[in-house]
Amino acid sequence: TKGKVIMMNPAAEKLLGVSKKDKIGKSILEDIKGPRLLSLAKPSQDGESKEIELISQRDETKKVLRASTAVIEDENGQTVGMVSVLSDITKQKELDELKSNFVANVSHELRTPLVAIGKSISLILSKTSGQLSESQEQLLSIADRNLKRLTFLINDLLDLSRLEAGKMSIRREYSSIEKII
Repeated sequence: TKGKVIMMNPAAEKLLGVSKKDKIGKSILEDIKGPRLLSLAKPSQDGESKEIELISQRDETKKVLRASTAVIEDENGQTVGMVSVLSDITKQKELDELKSNFVANVSHELRTPLVAIGKSISLILSKTSGQLSESQEQLLSIADRNLKRLTFLINDLLDLSRLEAGKMSIRREYSSIEKII
């Protein structure tokens, strides 16, 4: 309740760059270097976990931690302490960003040849380049249908990467249920 550290495991020492012997029994706010521990001392309002970026002056690296904080109460409902669980999610965040960039780049690169193929098929199907036999027209129609399906899948992938990046806004509008079905 006084904000003093009672326990700290070796992983927390390593993540925070502090020594257990220097922190036990002292206020969590004591000897703060930057906003590092301040963000840990304040529990999130919604009880959800939060992400904290730690930037080290020594080695110019950045760590991303996920902090989950819970208040500890005694049998009378009085607050007696707080537990913060920190997880180093730096690699996970880097991998998520790489995946998102990869999906966006691949999707964009696939769209260009798909548009060219689609235009070519539609020109042939319009018979501007000559007559088609029934079987040729049937095969080109199948190719055109599958090309449109593939284009929809790639557009869905692009939409997903935009959603993950927070670059897509959702617009609400009224629509007929029959149209949706």
